[in-house]
Amino acid sequence: IKTLNSILPDLMRSQEIKRPWIGIAGESLNKTSAKLQGVSTEKCIYITRVCQGSPAAAARLLGSNRFPQNGMGDIITKVDDLPMESLGDLVSYINDLHPGDRVTLTVVRKEQEYRVEVGLDEWKACE
Repeated sequence: IKTLNSILPDLMRSQEIKRPWIGIAGESLNKTSAKLQGVSTEKCIYITRVCQGSPAAAARLLGSNRFPQNGMGDIITKVDDLPMESLGDLVSYINDLHPGDRVTLTVVRKEQEYRVEVGLDEWKACE
């Protein structure tokens, strides 16, 4: 409903809808799974896939479709300093922005936290 409300004004003006996208697939990690990865937050997002040619790929984010215990995929804990507990949280936040906007992700890779700026692109199918 939140997404529909955000695009409704453009639909009513018959404008083309351009949704923002960073180009990842992911899954939520619970506290136990996150702790195994060296993440201290209650919940976070484990990146399972990074789409070719996406903003996430340009930012050199890593995804892995294996269970997170192997430490191969990046884990997103925050976007613009806001905690992210699920992929739905990330999508809701991004949907309030526009292609061309930038976000700062707080990411954990192999128990090391870092921040990376990612530009949003226009949504497209993942390759």
